[in-house]
Amino acid sequence: MPPAPSLATYQTAAQSTYAPQLASDITTAEATTASDIANLEAGKGQINTDYQTAVDNLTSSTNSNVAKINQLYTQRLGGNFSGLQGNDLGSMFGKAAQARGIIESTRANKLTAITTGETNASNTLNANISALTSKYKGLEASSAQSAYTAATKAATTQANSDRTYGLSVAKFNLSASKAATTAAAAVGKGYHVSQLSSGNKAYVGPNGQTNLYQYATATNSGNASGTYNTILSELKTGSSTDKAAYNKVSGMSTNAGIKYLQKNNSYIFD
Repeated sequence: MPPAPSLATYQTAAQSTYAPQLASDITTAEATTASDIANLEAGKGQINTDYQTAVDNLTSSTNSNVAKINQLYTQRLGGNFSGLQGNDLGSMFGKAAQARGIIESTRANKLTAITTGETNASNTLNANISALTSKYKGLEASSAQSAYTAATKAATTQANSDRTYGLSVAKFNLSASKAATTAAAAVGKGYHVSQLSSGNKAYVGPNGQTNLYQYATATNSGNASGTYNTILSELKTGSSTDKAAYNKVSGMSTNAGIKYLQKNNSYIFD
């Protein structure tokens, strides 16, 4: 009798199926996240370039305005309005400082947005990996349990079938033995078969008409193997029904043949 199905065996098989799929999906998710983060990182370069350009333009503009104010008060007004010159320069530098502040905050906000995007991408990756792991572990467990249940059911069915065959053969052998007890003394003494014009055969014993099983048992001293072979031989040359039965069981094992004949051609035993 084969060993009972083992759940661990089906769990191992399911793992070998789903573990590679999980690894592949995680690798894909990681590659996508890495690409997203790389694109975000690449944006830092443009931000710094834009920042430096803005700073350089502001510096250039500030220097130009300083020169213009100095030229106005020195060359055109003869340097007689130094107080006003100082006020204008102060106002201009104040606006330049304001503009520089805007440039700095703009750069900082853009860099923060990139950092936030990278953090979100990493968090999303972790969540996706967790979801994928849960998905494939669930499929793995379900597949293993389903296969184990089916195997257990099949094993139970086969065991029941084996017991049925065993009982059938035991019954056949017991019947043959009992028949042999009463018929052994009559082997060759009063048992014979006649071929009828209808194609059927008539089996006769010392006490009159009998059946093929009784005839085969008596003429083989109750030997089960000999009894079955005689039954086959008689069926092969009997009526169309007999021949059909022979064609069905001739390729079967003895056990299967006995079971088939008992179920489908009970007249042999009645």
